[in-house]
Amino acid sequence: MADFEKIIKIPWTILCIIFTELKKIVAWKRMNSKPGISNTFACLNGKTAIITGGNSGIGYTTSLLLASRGCRVIIACRRNAVKERDEIMKQTNNPNVIIKHLDLSKFASVRKFAEEIKAEEPKIDFLINNAGVGHVHQNRTSDDGQDIILQTNSFGHFLLTHLLIDLLKKSDGARIVFLTSFLAYFNCLSFSGLKPWKKVYFGSRLLVYANSKALNTMAAQEMNKKLEKFGIKVFSIDPGVVQTPIFDSLDVPGAEEAFFRRLFGILTNIFSTDSRLAAESILHAISSKTIEGGLNIFRCKPFHKPRNCDNIGFCEDIWNKTERIVGLQPEEKL
Repeated sequence: MADFEKIIKIPWTILCIIFTELKKIVAWKRMNSKPGISNTFACLNGKTAIITGGNSGIGYTTSLLLASRGCRVIIACRRNAVKERDEIMKQTNNPNVIIKHLDLSKFASVRKFAEEIKAEEPKIDFLINNAGVGHVHQNRTSDDGQDIILQTNSFGHFLLTHLLIDLLKKSDGARIVFLTSFLAYFNCLSFSGLKPWKKVYFGSRLLVYANSKALNTMAAQEMNKKLEKFGIKVFSIDPGVVQTPIFDSLDVPGAEEAFFRRLFGILTNIFSTDSRLAAESILHAISSKTIEGGLNIFRCKPFHKPRNCDNIGFCEDIWNKTERIVGLQPEEKL
C-alpha cells in the first residue's frame, strides 16, 4: 500500500501544480484585457528616478511618464540615447533628463555606474529595474562567467540595487521596482539553473528568460522584507505582453530563433497592449500612498506570484546564492 501511495503521489503533485498555474494564467488573460490605469495624481517634482533601459520600450514610456510629472529621470542604458532623451525633454518640457552608461551584463560596469551615481546624487527616490534581454545565442555567457540572460535581467539589477541602497535610504519613502513577466509562471528555477547550462535544448533560452523573471519576483519579495524597516517598498511589476525591442536579439540565424520569432509575433498580435499600460503600473507602484510593499503588480492591481515564491526556505537559499554570484562584500549586504 505504501508503494502504491508513492506511485500516485508524484503525478498527483504535478497535476496540482499544473492546475494551480493554469488558474493563474487564465486570471492573467482576463486582467490583460483591462485598462489598468493608475488612479494616482502625485506630482513628482523634486524626485529622482533611475530607469535601467529607459531609452526604449517600456523603459522609454516610463521615462516619458515620470518626466511629465516633473520627476528628474536618469536613463541608464548601454547605447547612445541622446535622441530619446531630447524627445522626452521636448514632449514634457522637463530639462532634467540625464543619460548614464550602464551595461548590466558586466558586474564591473554596474559597480562603476553605482560609484558615479553615489558621487553625484544626494539621494535616489525611485529605482526601476526595467532593462532586459529576451533571447541570445545559445552559447553566450557574460565576461563574469554567468548566463548573459540571467545576469542582464536579474543578477545585474540585484547588485545595482544593493550598491545604491544608501542613497535610497536617504529618500523619504523610496520605492524599488523589478520587472517580471507572465512567462515567470513557466519557470523551472533551481540552484543548478542559476549557472550557465552545459547542455542547450530547444526552448532552453526561453526557460532561462522565464527563470530570470521569477528571480526578479523573488528578489522584490525578499528585498521588501529586509527594507521595510527603512520605509522602502519593493515591488515586482508584470507589464503584460508589450511590443518592445527585448527580443531583437532573435535576429540571428537558426531554426529555434525563427520559431520563437514567429511565436512571439503571434502572441503579440493576440495579447499585446500599449507600453503605456505597463508604465502606468510602474507609476502606480512608486506613487500610490496606500499600496503595500512586496506585491506583484499587474494592471495596477496585486496579482498572483509564480510558484516557489511562497517557499520561504527556497527563496532564502536563492537569495544567498545570488549574493555569492554577484560578489557582494559583507558591508554591501542588506
